[in-house]
Amino acid sequence: RLRIASQSQKLTVNLDGPHGKLGLNLDAHEYVLLVAGGMGITPMISIFCDLAERKKRGECPNLKKCMLVFSCKTSEQLMWFMDQYRECEKVDGFTVELYATRHKDTESSSGRVHNGRANIENIVSVFGHGGNFVEMSVKASSESKRSSSRTSGVKPENVAVLACGPEPLVNSAHSAAWKAGYSFHKETFLL
Repeated sequence: RLRIASQSQKLTVNLDGPHGKLGLNLDAHEYVLLVAGGMGITPMISIFCDLAERKKRGECPNLKKCMLVFSCKTSEQLMWFMDQYRECEKVDGFTVELYATRHKDTESSSGRVHNGRANIENIVSVFGHGGNFVEMSVKASSESKRSSSRTSGVKPENVAVLACGPEPLVNSAHSAAWKAGYSFHKETFLL
């Protein structure tokens, strides 16, 4: 096949897709949390950018808050999508939290990167509450497990959590979403 291309003959390539379908109707949710680990950023950044663009066009009138939480080994990997983060964060209610799991690699000129692993259970449990995420996660870790979105007036059925990445990360997001009564969807890669 490469010989054909090198001989200046026409080479036709057909592309098709995507063929997957998201298991949740995100338009029905007021709060959407996207959790990505490693290569799990692939579907999550696409969904995040799509929601931001649709929100800008007025196509997601119910969406109040959308957060992308991305965790991977190095801050360099986290920066691959910096342009997309910045563009999406211009949209009201859209935020990004970045975590580099290797402490020695967490130097970032942007100051955006948190050291260590994201505490996904805390993040999910406080998502949907108002206020600053860092303040809320500290508060959640010091309160009893009774604390949930029900105390802030947010109906659990209005919150969606989507996750893609390493199995422990996805399982943690799933468990926390289930405990809070949130809708949950996971993307998986079969290798």
